[in-house]
This record gives sequence, structure tokens and C-alpha cells, in this order.
Amino acid sequence: MHRLALVLLFAAVACEKSSASAMPTDAVAVTEPPSATPATDTPPTTPADPPSTEPTEPEPATDTADTIPSGPAKPIDDPADGLTEPKDFALVKLEVKQANKKVYKDPAGKVVEWSVPTRVEVDFDGHKHAFVVTATRSGKSGVAIEIDYELDGTEVIRSADLASKLKERGVLLIEGGGAIAVTVANKRVKPKAGAPKDTIMQPDGKDPLSGAEKPTKGAP
Repeated sequence: MHRLALVLLFAAVACEKSSASAMPTDAVAVTEPPSATPATDTPPTTPADPPSTEPTEPEPATDTADTIPSGPAKPIDDPADGLTEPKDFALVKLEVKQANKKVYKDPAGKVVEWSVPTRVEVDFDGHKHAFVVTATRSGKSGVAIEIDYELDGTEVIRSADLASKLKERGVLLIEGGGAIAVTVANKRVKPKAGAPKDTIMQPDGKDPLSGAEKPTKGAP
């Protein structure tokens, strides 16, 4: 009996060892390495060449004659020149009060085209005043004036609008105690008297330039 129990005991131990060797072990988390990127046909990048230290020739200048607008017009010295029929112009009179209280007045005024920006330059008291004036008719008697003003090359006023009337004095104040006054009137100009036109006249009787001799006495 004891022998049988001993045999059964050995058999049970052998069975446990066999089962233990057959059972799987606990799983261990393993991180797989990333798969290698498949090779492509792109050739390797060639490093850029270092910048050249040699001087380069400048690019040729572009012709801007057709893109740069021409400057403002100038006052018209002789408005009747070239006219074939009467025409209206603007007569602009400018006054400038400087910061030192000295005043410049233009008693005669400048003849300019209506609605055309016109540059007027004035040398006064050691300073150079430059105006760009655009006078435009507004209705029957109204005038819309736009003014740019420079003093000794420095911009003081840019595109200042002034609503006025014909022959009315409009004033713009300048910081520092200065001021600008503008008076605009209409000036109608007639063409110059032309040379008399050549005319052909048929003289009465004989042509004095024909050279015909007088008939002699006794001629039939």
C-alpha cells in the first residue's frame, strides 16, 4: 500500500513538472524598433556653394520715361499765344505771411489753366516759397482750390482744400504764425490780331500791271 502511494506521489510530481514546462510564461511588453524608412530614388542633397566674393555688375536701369509723370505746369506768360478763339483762364494771386510777420503780395497774379496743377515759385526775404495750385470752377461763381506749399524745400502744407468764390480772398493759416491767402478770378483772353489776309481784287478797266502801252495817236 505504501509502495502504491509512493508511486502515485512520484507520478503526480512528474505530471506537475510536465505541466509547468508546457505552460507559457507571463508576457513581457516589448517595444518593436521602428521600421526603417524605405529607400527612395531622391539623390542626396548637395551642399550649396558658398557665396561668391567677386563683385557683380549692376543691372541695367529700366527706362522710366513713360512711367514717371511730368511735373506741374508753369504759369502762362502769354496766354494769347496760339489762340484761335477766346478762352477762359484762371488768374491766381498769392500772398504769404511769414513767421517774422513780413508779407509778400503778388499784385499782378499768375495766369494758369483751369483745373491744371501749376507750380508757382516766389523768392522773398531770403526764403524760397513754392506753391502747387489747382483752381477748379464750381458752379457759376464758386472755385475749389487745392494747395501744396513748401518753404525752403520743406513741405509745410499738402493737398489743402479751400472753397472760395471768384475774386474772393481765401486764407489758410500756417502753424507758427504764418498764413497764405489766395484770390482766383476768371480771365478771358482773346486771340491776337492776325496779319491782314491776302486778297485778290479785280481792277476796273485795264490791269495796271499788264504792261500794255497806251495806243498811239492816229491808230484806228
